[in-house]
Amino acid sequence: DALSIALRMIAALHRHVDEHADRCVLATPVADIRRAAAENKVAYILTMEGAEPVGRHLEMFDILRRLGLRMTTFTHSRRNLLADGTQMNITTGGLTHLGRQAVRRCEELGIVIDTAHISDAGFWDLIEHAEKPILCSHTSVLTLTPGYRAPWDEINSTYGMSKAEAIAKQGGLIGIVFFGMDSVGDLVNEADRIIEICGPEHVGLGSDYYGRAGFPSDMPDISYLPLLTQALMERGYDEPTLRLLLGENSLRVFEQVWGG
Repeated sequence: DALSIALRMIAALHRHVDEHADRCVLATPVADIRRAAAENKVAYILTMEGAEPVGRHLEMFDILRRLGLRMTTFTHSRRNLLADGTQMNITTGGLTHLGRQAVRRCEELGIVIDTAHISDAGFWDLIEHAEKPILCSHTSVLTLTPGYRAPWDEINSTYGMSKAEAIAKQGGLIGIVFFGMDSVGDLVNEADRIIEICGPEHVGLGSDYYGRAGFPSDMPDISYLPLLTQALMERGYDEPTLRLLLGENSLRVFEQVWGG
């Protein structure tokens, strides 16, 4: 019942934004994000983690975009009709024929493609078929879960580059996940490594906060974000790099994919 669940969740978001218009906005053009920042509001971006609501009918992407969808993963770890996810210790494939068609439709609609939770084969299929920047909204480059998928800095023998390098070549970014990290210092280490491989134009934040344990002990929720900024400054990050990491890289990708 994925489509029904998704529509009810989208309806809840729209109700929340309507009821709290003085505090938040549902961002569809990037101008909405900039306006929210200027007005001290929260800008929500409607994204989808796992494309099960689409099923085999790609026109669902058209409808969901009209409702505000601006970014999507194709899988949330498990297999669906578009691709294989990152099933632990299971041999996985890449994009299906429908999945390859979905890449084209998402790009036509201006929906950012997120590589989080897709199999390695699926990741490289996305690199092959995408023409616009793609990203990974939340992952770790330094921490590897055995049996999950190849490390981000491991060179793929077929493509002659790592996944991190491929994302950068595509013009995208890697979002640093907070889940599973012990401290803010771990997040800075992740930023260091991504910048070492890709450059400062291809790193961002991807906290994955969702109300459970497993986040840095000194950063239990998003209100502690200034501590990360402080830690990055103490590590030697200058203001232009900080601005890129804290949001400007993400805005660039959104502008390039969403369009005006």
